[in-house]
Amino acid sequence: MDTVLSDPAAVRLLSTIYRVRPGTVAELRELQALPHEQLPELLTRLDAAGLITLDGERIEALSPDHAMAATTERIVTSELNQLHALALSAATLSALTRDWEVGGSPDDTAPWAEFVHGHEAQWKAWPRYAVTHPPRDPVNLYPNLSIIRSIMVPTMTEEEKRMIAHSAIRGVFPRSLLAVEDDREFLDELRRLGMRIRIADHLPSWVYADSGVLCALPLSWAEHPPSSIAIVTHPSITEIVSLYVESVWDRAIDYPLSDDGWEPVLTLLARGLSDAAIAQSLDISPRTVHRRISEAMEQLGARSRFELGVAWARNGNG
Repeated sequence: MDTVLSDPAAVRLLSTIYRVRPGTVAELRELQALPHEQLPELLTRLDAAGLITLDGERIEALSPDHAMAATTERIVTSELNQLHALALSAATLSALTRDWEVGGSPDDTAPWAEFVHGHEAQWKAWPRYAVTHPPRDPVNLYPNLSIIRSIMVPTMTEEEKRMIAHSAIRGVFPRSLLAVEDDREFLDELRRLGMRIRIADHLPSWVYADSGVLCALPLSWAEHPPSSIAIVTHPSITEIVSLYVESVWDRAIDYPLSDDGWEPVLTLLARGLSDAAIAQSLDISPRTVHRRISEAMEQLGARSRFELGVAWARNGNG
């Protein structure tokens, strides 16, 4: 869908179909100011994208909601790579929604997407949405600490701190932060503010989702901190983004990590941390790390670290 919606001629044609609602191709050809020489190709592409239904000469306009639901269902199967296409589709279909409303109903409805530019403007937008869309159980994916460290926490008011504590906001951060003492201390500060934190192997882009409430996506996928974001309240979009974000949360591990036994040591070892980084992350000595790895090898019957990793994964922990 993102390919056809990036074509101005296709978007203009779809806008016309939404407003006029022609029943046949012949009715559409009677309209002026359309790219008639491109009409067969454009109609075929719109039909393939699920934006219209084309049956011979018959045309049926499908709502942006229907098209977005079909698109997001395909997108979720490929998770990360396709979320960028979702953001582009949301941006274009948001602009086309008014055309759909003009063709179907004279009633005004509230927009379901807002585009916010600039880091400070984004941060200031959240208190507004907290009033109209109170958070329930949000999850935020942070590829690094740059924006939350430089803008969010330093400018946070006491009321905003209470809001975070009350909403029990959840944050997922990359495991690379565990190897840096300053980063771990900052994660500890976020926990004191009331954020529940988990650690994931890798987070390719910033994403926010609160199922049934709203979600937010960067307009440029993987840009962090994002210079512009789309805050979306449309249920079909918020639900599909929430499914993805919740799957990331479910696969992540709780922070702080327990320092008891050899299980947390193997968890970090499996995620590629060195012995020194594991010792720093768990606040134990490198000697203790070595001892617990030896204990695990004995317990799992492994003669090398490679065999240990295989045994650990075989037990459902890899």
